Amino acid sequence: MEIVREHSVDQSAFDQGHPYYDAKSVRDNPRWCVVHVEFRQKFPQVIKLRELQKYAKDGGVLQGLQTLKQSRLSVSKVSKQEWDFIMGLVDDRDDQPEEAVNKQQQQP
Repeated sequence: MEIVREHSVDQSAFDQGHPYYDAKSVRDNPRWCVVHVEFRQKFPQVIKLRELQKYAKDGGVLQGLQTLKQSRLSVSKVSKQEWDFIMGLVDDRDDQPEEAVNKQQQQP
């Protein structure tokens, strides 16, 4: 996913007929926002959180990755260096047979 536009007020919070209606959210003081994203690519294999955490230790390339520091973030900034590294993990998996990748993922 890629963020394609700044966040904006979630209009569905004001619509009584919508499942995400929130009576406490008012237009002058909205409680909800929406982030505008677009699908870019599905990875051929899942990269598990545990694997990313290995690279977040002191001095690791992902030590500053917001998602690993504040796990409740649903959208977070990713630097070019972090993105390139993660995409490198994806590329490395593309070069391996699926069985080898699955075996790696099962290791603690």
